[in-house]
Amino acid sequence: MKKTIIGFLLFAAALVSAACSDDTTDAGGRGPVGPRLLSIMPKAGYAGNTAIVSGSNFSATASENRVTINGVEAVITEATPTRLTITLPQNPAGTYPVAVKVGECESVEEVEFTYSEEPVGDCL
Repeated sequence: MKKTIIGFLLFAAALVSAACSDDTTDAGGRGPVGPRLLSIMPKAGYAGNTAIVSGSNFSATASENRVTINGVEAVITEATPTRLTITLPQNPAGTYPVAVKVGECESVEEVEFTYSEEPVGDCL
């Protein structure tokens, strides 16, 4: 029973630490802890492809995260506190910032994604 309670408390603490609130501060006491972006893989592709955004302080509940590329919202198909799996939205060819917003935290843009032209024809 004791192990179950400790496990539950650790799980609850992890959920709370992933949320952004006014009373949650970073290690330096400088303010709310929001999402941090490390990478997007692959770094290039086209609409409809799947990509993984890696970072920290994401919500494990997909609907609590918002990912946009060039201001266009992506569909989040899976979420963990460190990874968001997305379906790339429509955008013209070019390189654009990837923004992630978690709950009420400020949106951050720390990585870029390059859209290439979609292949044409039956041969790949």
